[in-house]
Amino acid sequence: MNGVHKMQFQTKQEWLYHTLRDAIRNCELEPGERLLMDELAAEFNVSRVPVREALLQLQAEGLVQMVPHSGAVVAPITFASAQDYFAISRELQVLAGRAAAERMTDSEREALRTLVDRMERLAEAGDREQYTKANLEFHQCLANVSRMPLVPHFLDQFQQHWQRVMCYYGLNPMPVSRMQETVLQHRAIVEALVAGDADAAERAIREHNVTGLEDHLRRMAEKRPDIQG
Repeated sequence: MNGVHKMQFQTKQEWLYHTLRDAIRNCELEPGERLLMDELAAEFNVSRVPVREALLQLQAEGLVQMVPHSGAVVAPITFASAQDYFAISRELQVLAGRAAAERMTDSEREALRTLVDRMERLAEAGDREQYTKANLEFHQCLANVSRMPLVPHFLDQFQQHWQRVMCYYGLNPMPVSRMQETVLQHRAIVEALVAGDADAAERAIREHNVTGLEDHLRRMAEKRPDIQG
């Protein structure tokens, strides 16, 4: 867990924050695991001060919780947390889509079309790994072309939480059946954006998110039927 080189960062707190954050996102530090300051300070050869600052920053991002009489623990992952993620992410993507429909350039429209064409080829080839990466790229592009700087920032923050869910439940890479479905949904989103139709873009984005949540919850139940709180 402590393989990140300190010289990449300006302070011990920054280095420790990134190291712990990555370990939490990748479930190397599992949900509910206690984070004891003295043990972390000894493991990373730092004082308690940067440990406390890093934990407070992770708490502010929702990755760590402070439990009375227990101290810091890695935030739990539940079905409810996945539903919360989709609810918030969906509204951010709708906001981005409506703005993009009005603000995208011709070259950006063409780039999104080209990306969906590539995703279709990947789906036909059954390339689950590359399709999953392209899917993330699509949603990042949609956020960026909204011309709303805070939207990509907040979506990136929520992506940290979703990465934990995906890792914990073993949801990557995307199933072939879902790949084929999302190609059509992405194409509907792009065509609405190309037409400058914000209402159609919103409808397409909402449908995409609703079916995505249903698929993820189903697979989460299959992977870990004992955890549905």
